Amino acid sequence: MLAFNVVDNFWGLQPALYIALPISIYLSFYFFFKQPLVFGWHAFSSFVLLSIGFWVALITNTLKVDELRMILVELVTVVTLFIVLELRNKIKQFLLKTANTLPMENNIEEFFRVTKILVVVSLLHILTQLLCPQLIPLSDPDEKHQMEFIIKSIYTGLVLLVVVYEMIRVHLIRRQLFNEEWWPIVNREGGVIGSIEKAASISSFQKYTHPVVRIAIVSGNKLLLRKRSKKDEFYNNVWDITISEHMKYGETVDTCLERTLYEAIDFKNYEKAEYKSSYMVESKSDNEIMFFYVIQLEKEIDFELSKEYGDTLKWWTTQQIDDNIGLGIFAEPFLKEYPYLHHKGLIGKASSK
Repeated sequence: MLAFNVVDNFWGLQPALYIALPISIYLSFYFFFKQPLVFGWHAFSSFVLLSIGFWVALITNTLKVDELRMILVELVTVVTLFIVLELRNKIKQFLLKTANTLPMENNIEEFFRVTKILVVVSLLHILTQLLCPQLIPLSDPDEKHQMEFIIKSIYTGLVLLVVVYEMIRVHLIRRQLFNEEWWPIVNREGGVIGSIEKAASISSFQKYTHPVVRIAIVSGNKLLLRKRSKKDEFYNNVWDITISEHMKYGETVDTCLERTLYEAIDFKNYEKAEYKSSYMVESKSDNEIMFFYVIQLEKEIDFELSKEYGDTLKWWTTQQIDDNIGLGIFAEPFLKEYPYLHHKGLIGKASSK
């Protein structure tokens, strides 16, 4: 649409069609092979725009005044873009449903933002074309032609400026988004239904449900516990299971296990982690589906905990844990997992207390 309007302003209808149609065909192939999730939206919107363009070109081509024809083309463009903005919510719901990719929601917001800017630029161009001849009446054909050329050049320059600015802006935003940590949003069955940036989820009034991998490291009747940091977003300044980590968007449980064990304690044998159960917990900032794993060691290992995962590690005997339960020094999820470890015989017997 932009290519058609710009070329039409300078060189007329036929060159505009020669430029716009190949671009449209190329983009259709590109989306079909490279972005299949949004191909349906692209194909539908392209068909609508091409159909409108065809009929507008057919009708306006009969007009004798070329300037009037170009104004009519741009007016139809503005109306079309305005209708797109009015259907914003429905379009957004459709795209998020069919193409729930990591940066999709941000891309959609950028699409509508650019559409608004282009509506304003096109309206200014239409008004300038209509008002300038009235405000600056020129009888000399050369001067008139020069003024029209200046108006077209300013319009084209603004369009190109918007395009270049938005390309740079979106590129920087995408880089920032991919550098940030994104979490999958799941339903109660664990199926991924969306994604959200970590900070946005934590600060949101709505509690989203995220998958969390929890790993207990056990040796005999001892359990390796981690002291969470005072600045922890979920359970601060309490003792918890060895490792607890939110899965990142796009990760499987296995890749999360492998990554977290290596990052937290430099443990590379993630295959030793055995899946035991899953359960739901509501924290102060989100809902969590806990996937609980256990690693059983023949003897204690003095692991060194990364600062990103907490303050320190300590081997606790079952007696020490039993003596301190009820004092508020353990994380809520751990209080659910500790009896399970006893029940399944994965750790020494609990005291009779």
